Amino acid sequence: MTCCVEFQPLGVRLECSLGNNLFQAATGSGIRLMTVCGGRGLCGRCRVRVLAGEIPPPNESDRRRLSPEELAAGYRLSCRLHLTGDLKVEMPPEMLAATTQLQVAGAEVEIFPDPPVRQVALELAKPSRADLRSDWERVRAALRDACGEDSLPDAVALRALSPLARSGDWRLRVARREREVVHFAPVDEAPLGVAVDLGTTKLAAFVLDLVNGRLLASGGELNPQIAYGEDVMSRVTWAMTKGAAVLQTAVVEGLNRLVAGLVPKPAAIEEVVLVANTAMHHLFAGLPVEQLALAPYLPAVS
Repeated sequence: MTCCVEFQPLGVRLECSLGNNLFQAATGSGIRLMTVCGGRGLCGRCRVRVLAGEIPPPNESDRRRLSPEELAAGYRLSCRLHLTGDLKVEMPPEMLAATTQLQVAGAEVEIFPDPPVRQVALELAKPSRADLRSDWERVRAALRDACGEDSLPDAVALRALSPLARSGDWRLRVARREREVVHFAPVDEAPLGVAVDLGTTKLAAFVLDLVNGRLLASGGELNPQIAYGEDVMSRVTWAMTKGAAVLQTAVVEGLNRLVAGLVPKPAAIEEVVLVANTAMHHLFAGLPVEQLALAPYLPAVS
């Protein structure tokens, strides 16, 4: 059984399952609400006003977190408002988790790039009736001549090899991390790296040229996980009680969105370095976080 919920001032209508609370319905559909407690009815930040439909009687959390005037005006905590029918609700602007302007610029210093991904320009032997080697074997032989050792292919990177070799007249650039080939690119395309600061509250990304180390672009936005709790322990609690997958999805989608706005061709990114505190790192990587909340608070990996 479902019902229709209209969110104002967004003008968004969602079909939601009866029995779910409004907070779950909103966050599950990409509407990020500002909370501190992660939807446990403790902070009072996710309040909404019911404009149409049956206004449920206030529960204990509503009475603790909302004033009598707010309750009389139809305000309820979205994380404690269980859906029993169609609703039209108003979300105060301060309750919406929106993007923000962050200070990501600073003094740029001269560096000598030494990335773990190394670039090798190749000119491959063209196929013929007398030379029926696969495209990868041509690359492998050319890399052995250039680097003096054998190489292994990344399965995802291989998808670009055949069309790229033919469109570039068998001239291309190969990116290697140790012995693994991680990327194929046109010889004239600059290799890009991205540095990410994954903070509890904010995300910041910096795009760099891996050849000369020059900063090409930077940007930031709120960490989308803030909809599930403003502090680290609220998010760890959410992961322990409701599952960590939604937190991982939220931050990955946020980073993808942020980087896509900075890099016209994301496929040119050959290296990413991400820094975060232990809990944010574990949630991003899909590692278990239960042990972080219990003494002696050991991470899965340091």
